[in-house]
Amino acid sequence: MIYLIDVCAHDGAQIVTLRFGTVGYTTQPSDDPADAWFEPRIIQPGNYERYAFSQSATSGSARVGAGEIILANPDGALDHLLDYAFDGYQLTIYGLSSFDAPWASRTVMFVGTIEQAEFTWKRVVLRIRDRLAELDEPIQTTDYAGTTIAGGMDEAEGRPEDVKDRPKPLLYGVGKNLPAVAANMFDHIYEVASNGVASVDAVYDRGVALTASGVYPDLAALRAASIASGNYAVCLSPAYVRLGSRPAGQITVDATEGTSSADRSAASIARRILEAQGFVAGDDFDAASFDALHLKNPAPVGLWTGTDEMTILQALNLILGSIGGYIVPDRLGMMHVGRIELPSAAPVVRLDRALILDQEGGVERAATGDQGAGVPAHKVSVNYAYNHAVSDANQLAGGAEESFVAFAGEEWRSVSAEDPAVKDRHQLAVALTFDTLLAAEDDAEAEAQRRLALYSQRRDLFRVHIKSEFVSAVDLGRTIELAIDRFGLSAGKHFLCTGMEEDFERGTTILEVYG
Repeated sequence: MIYLIDVCAHDGAQIVTLRFGTVGYTTQPSDDPADAWFEPRIIQPGNYERYAFSQSATSGSARVGAGEIILANPDGALDHLLDYAFDGYQLTIYGLSSFDAPWASRTVMFVGTIEQAEFTWKRVVLRIRDRLAELDEPIQTTDYAGTTIAGGMDEAEGRPEDVKDRPKPLLYGVGKNLPAVAANMFDHIYEVASNGVASVDAVYDRGVALTASGVYPDLAALRAASIASGNYAVCLSPAYVRLGSRPAGQITVDATEGTSSADRSAASIARRILEAQGFVAGDDFDAASFDALHLKNPAPVGLWTGTDEMTILQALNLILGSIGGYIVPDRLGMMHVGRIELPSAAPVVRLDRALILDQEGGVERAATGDQGAGVPAHKVSVNYAYNHAVSDANQLAGGAEESFVAFAGEEWRSVSAEDPAVKDRHQLAVALTFDTLLAAEDDAEAEAQRRLALYSQRRDLFRVHIKSEFVSAVDLGRTIELAIDRFGLSAGKHFLCTGMEEDFERGTTILEVYG
């Protein structure tokens, strides 16, 4: 097999496409692109790693896949590329069966971006990343100006000593006890979410519930409103709360974003975040995978960013991780979501003894990188209903309701699912705990039961060594069948692909599969 790459870069005047190959290759006049020359300079056509989470893990945070391509440059003919900007530009790796194979028969092996180009005396190294790198950017790019220094100003940008240059908060889904930001303390205006909310459900002053007195269309109308002491009024987009009098202490808010309950599931919120950042269904992400994940778990979740820095990827990890989910780009750079579960889809490939590279390691059963290293769990606890403003009774007013005091005193609520029989067989059986953004107890209980069913039995994580040409249909989140005369797999068993390590120079791929 030969490999060809398209590399986009900016030469200072425009975006250009550079083309290289493991051998020289020219497309035909009827091809697109026509008469394109791929210069034979590739030493290493690409090695990179991608995982649904991290290596050997079935939960946690996704990370950006990374690798490198090495070009030969002993003659210095590529030295002029030092002046090119490569960072953030797209790279595509193609595979062809031979140097005389038609361009139309090419297989797209990888679509990603370039982090940077590094130059040595004889080589140019292109550091490559998958498309998750595009999500490793701030989710909120609007900061407080810190210019609200007196009452009567038609703004709510906070004081310079309080929030200047800090991100404005965002809310997705359900938010409980949010410590609203004093955006205009002189006029008693507090910001809840700069992206707007569907409703403000309650406002508390040191835990004492205030009385709702109206909804206003914008900040100017809210600031001009007459509000009685002990009351509050709101503007929903952006979401502000204004009090009728100076507060006694910390102001916290319960609010809900999303026009319907269906808009508050992990999958729906993840899609909304991508779309808010300019990603387009069909071009950048697979809408069908989001719809499928929503059907699997439509439970409401809630993420509030506060005034801390947070990346898009961090937000998606928190949201999707609440239901055991993940987001991954496929080989073509299209982003998909899914969740860790026993595979139910038909396998995209059947791997038998003939396809496995014994000399490379064959099939290895490995411990997972999860809590307990894959030892079965006798108990699973799920934390839910995150409290953003933990307060003890001394910090709350005497008039705070007992239920609020109980809620405010703990960071999480927690539910558990147990199977004591697991400990009868596994002396080192573990108790697993998962932090989630689930909003409701019933949904947390259902997720605890689901994860107990998954983790209370022996599951296998295999590393399978095969030729890269046999895995063109395989991708993260796909089902594969492993059928070998070892490890009880002679009848074949379905696994979920959770990791891929590609080495195109050697023509080998290591698949991590779980089931």
